[in-house]
Amino acid sequence: MEKYYFLSYHGLFLEYDADIGVYEQTIISSTKNINRFFQSSLEQEDILSFREILKIEKNGNFISIGGGNSYVTSLPDGRLIRQNVENLGDWEHFFKITERSFKELYEIVNKNWNISGKIIKKRDIYLCENYTINIGELKIGIYDFISNLSYNYSDRGSFSFVYAEKKVHAEEILDFEIVKEIYISPQGNIANRALQYLVGKRMQEISNNISIRSVNLPEWGLKAEDVIYELKNSCIIGETKFWFDIRGLSQNLDNGNVDSFVINGYPFNVDFYPSRDRARKYLPSFSKTLDKITGFSDDEIVFNIRADEVLHAVHDDYLVLPVEYYKMLAFYTGLKPVFFGQLADNPYIQNLKAEFPEARFVNGQGALYDFEVLRQSTNIAISVSTFSWLAAWLSNARNIYVPLAGMMNPCQAIGQNFIPRNDPAYKFISFPLCRAECLYRHPKKFWKNLTYMARNMKFISTDQAYEIFDRVDTLRNNKKSLGGFDPRFYMKKNYKEVSEPGMALNHYMHSDENEENIFPIKEREYVVKYPESGNMVASGYFKSIREYHSFVGNYLGNKNY
Repeated sequence: MEKYYFLSYHGLFLEYDADIGVYEQTIISSTKNINRFFQSSLEQEDILSFREILKIEKNGNFISIGGGNSYVTSLPDGRLIRQNVENLGDWEHFFKITERSFKELYEIVNKNWNISGKIIKKRDIYLCENYTINIGELKIGIYDFISNLSYNYSDRGSFSFVYAEKKVHAEEILDFEIVKEIYISPQGNIANRALQYLVGKRMQEISNNISIRSVNLPEWGLKAEDVIYELKNSCIIGETKFWFDIRGLSQNLDNGNVDSFVINGYPFNVDFYPSRDRARKYLPSFSKTLDKITGFSDDEIVFNIRADEVLHAVHDDYLVLPVEYYKMLAFYTGLKPVFFGQLADNPYIQNLKAEFPEARFVNGQGALYDFEVLRQSTNIAISVSTFSWLAAWLSNARNIYVPLAGMMNPCQAIGQNFIPRNDPAYKFISFPLCRAECLYRHPKKFWKNLTYMARNMKFISTDQAYEIFDRVDTLRNNKKSLGGFDPRFYMKKNYKEVSEPGMALNHYMHSDENEENIFPIKEREYVVKYPESGNMVASGYFKSIREYHSFVGNYLGNKNY
């Protein structure tokens, strides 16, 4: 006795629940359990649907469910409703597909294929409106497709079908065989560009077969290519987005949900970078190319100073530090103070010199030289600057002092993280929330600001620093999880705005959408099968079971559907 599955006009299959009956529809690529789909031999004349017994009406290759004027209707976003209709239309008709054809379709839409030398990714194979199947750039009526379909189950599958009266052959391509790309849109100074590159290298480490393009780091012999990147099937992180789900994004690259990722911003987060040892290999010392650059001696502490454009308050979170800060570090360490960097004559530098008459003041000699001097030093007190932070992070310094002020204060730059974990070289000094003031336009406010900072600064442990970061990260960082993202499901749920699966992830990342529509999930079944999920949500670690699955469960192999 032949059994059938049922396809709606919108390219979704009917689902069945023992308590509710036929009640929902879903895309064939979303499910992890093929038994969820409604299957029937059509021997019976009625069926449970929406907790009522409804009639099954047969009409050639189609069925409808209902009776009188009330019928089950398929909606484009995946919802199934029961409503009164005067005349049955396409939305009330469901196309019959045999069990064999359904299982072959299931294989086809969940794999990548090589067709005539062109790779068709699984995201671009889906059932769509008017009972058609989309395979890359080809659209074929589902009846014609399955009537001429020949599927070969083997270690590496293949299938053939007829399109425009010609036979088309497809060979399976595995995920890891497909090259993905990361494009870097270079932003800012040497350190900003290098940190963008390190994000790319970290993603390369945790993903398969990724190439990094358009790197602009001539300081390390990496010159930008003249490339134009394709945004159609890509996603991009912009200038104001400091945090993104790097693990989830890598997963989306690996499984072909997008072809590429564009780093167009400032993802300054130590958790996004390779280990310090690996980073040193990716960005080797300039001392190999620039002669006779050495750091300051072991009995000195170098105070890196950025006192040029920063004094003009060009950015609210770029600021200088009070003289009391340097006095505290000099006293705490017992080392000889050396001020190094941007030391042009101005009231701020004059004040430092007046308070440290015995200290050395050494002017910088350009970005490469200054960077390498810091990198070669033993005791480094960095400024509020990515330049200073990166030079210290790439160093082998014994002691690195980090002021958690301005952009380095987790409370001010939400999503950024300049606090390395479990690194004994790092010491942290906390500062209150404080914005930059211009020395020249508002001198009274400038000096008052520094006094306020000095009165409220203090040493804190690494654990305390991370407690601050974690509190801010939990309360204020609106994180979007990307793990388990299903572009075809998302496209169906947002059919008015997203017309192609390759654009789904970028749309989600830059929209107000929450995790509700990134993949289907049966929460009641999930918490029974994976009780830890319910405990984690109840303990406040995650907002929902869906968020837990995206951040944790999907990497553990949990079945969401």
